[in-house]
Amino acid sequence: MMKFKFSILILIVQTAVSLYSVSFDWGGSIQNLSDLSLEESGLEWTQSDGAALWLDLGIHDLFNLKLSGGYNFVYMGGEASHIPVADNLQFYGENDFLAYKAGRFSFRDMNGHLADLLIDGVQLSYKHRLFTISAASGFTGLIFADNSNVLMTSKDFQARIDGALLASPRLMEYGEVAFHVLPGDGTVSAAYLAQQEMRSSLSCLEGEGLLHTMYADLSAKGRIGSSVFYDFYAIGQIGNYFMFADNRILAILAGAAGLNLTVPLNIILDPVISVKLYYSSGDAEWVNSFYGLESLNETKEYIYQYIPLSVRKVGYVFDGGVGNMMYGDVSAGISPFEWLNITARSLTLFRTINGSLLDPAYDPDSASFFIGEEVGLNLDFKIFSDLGVQLKGGLFIPNDDLMTTGLMFKASALVTLKF
Repeated sequence: MMKFKFSILILIVQTAVSLYSVSFDWGGSIQNLSDLSLEESGLEWTQSDGAALWLDLGIHDLFNLKLSGGYNFVYMGGEASHIPVADNLQFYGENDFLAYKAGRFSFRDMNGHLADLLIDGVQLSYKHRLFTISAASGFTGLIFADNSNVLMTSKDFQARIDGALLASPRLMEYGEVAFHVLPGDGTVSAAYLAQQEMRSSLSCLEGEGLLHTMYADLSAKGRIGSSVFYDFYAIGQIGNYFMFADNRILAILAGAAGLNLTVPLNIILDPVISVKLYYSSGDAEWVNSFYGLESLNETKEYIYQYIPLSVRKVGYVFDGGVGNMMYGDVSAGISPFEWLNITARSLTLFRTINGSLLDPAYDPDSASFFIGEEVGLNLDFKIFSDLGVQLKGGLFIPNDDLMTTGLMFKASALVTLKF
């Protein structure tokens, strides 16, 4: 009897192996980043070292497992930080029509206009020749704070300053449909994203609140002719800021829009020219440096500041956020050798209204809109297929009528080894 049961078990295993050809792949990376910056306070040196491992277990087209994690060491301002990284633990699969992810993964909407962040959740996609539909839902509050870029309100910033272990607790829902109908393999798409802050209302002090927002994105992207690629988008934002301690509810009415153009030229050195134009709404009473209301105007009913779900840095040196911001970003890159890419960049920055910026080093009494100019140069070396070196340098020239930062400089060297 035991021999019979054992034979049945062997048969089941053989059948499973024959039906599901399991593949196993793994790898890792080691990074070293040295960063030197010059600001009004003086020179500051930052050293970051990181190591990561990943594993991909292929079981079936519709059932696979991917996980990754690592460790980062950061030395800055005489203090050392030890940062664990747990950024991927997902089951995934796809066929000709369907694709899904479930677990912890990096979420990004189809065009990257609304959000790019880590979530614990699920994402489903249906692909058709004429259209693609995608939907997702997830939670951010179980992710390590140092692994998350969700910073929307004063409570989010204060929790990060106080050394919170976990990220801002927010529930997210997303849906998008893209129609592949434009000339030049182009698409027109409509996306919806909503988030709800899951903190208790009892945690709100005076001047603080819980932020619930919804976003709608209409975009078109494709190719004009053979070598001009475009991406146009317009985002509307509505929501509510619930200030329980003040017995106030403020409505949010904001938005942003942008146009990205990329022109690769089929000539010597393979130059690529890129132009990015961006505009977002602002609010004079919304203090971006700490995302909260500076003072409670009794007649105030709306917040007009554009507040994205995930933080996105605009400049390399200057970090002014994407709310109350207008900029033009022009870059040109060449490849003189297969192993070298050189990119020069110029970024011109304005605020859209006479209001605050994410960078607190500005004069609140200034009526100027011009923030400053940033120029930069990148050198990317592909020494071997698994070894790369990136050298970056940037200079921010502020408008002294508005900014109090003074001239700012930053340079870094990043070495990445993959195996």
